[in-house]
Amino acid sequence: MKLALQSGRLYADGLLFCYAKPRNGRSLLPQGGYDVEVRTATEHGSIPMAYADDFGWLGGLMGCDLVVGRVTGKTGPLPCLSTSGRLVSMVEEAYDRGERVHLEIQP
Repeated sequence: MKLALQSGRLYADGLLFCYAKPRNGRSLLPQGGYDVEVRTATEHGSIPMAYADDFGWLGGLMGCDLVVGRVTGKTGPLPCLSTSGRLVSMVEEAYDRGERVHLEIQP
């Protein structure tokens, strides 16, 4: 499965999945490619979340490196745990099919 982040939108296999914005002290996202897997985020309450190697957490909490949500506010997407849970499910399903999940951050 291919995830692509472009202009504040996260796409999954070419389809708009949600809005996304860097958080956790980041103002800009490093462009490039990152492998994604599901890990238990003990620092976020021991919940499963998507994790991009060499990048960080992708999820619906303000402490994540990339915050995901379906609704935008004045400063970007509002963090959404259900969106984060759906992303985790999609990553797990891709791994069950034997697919690699890769995140591309584009300008």
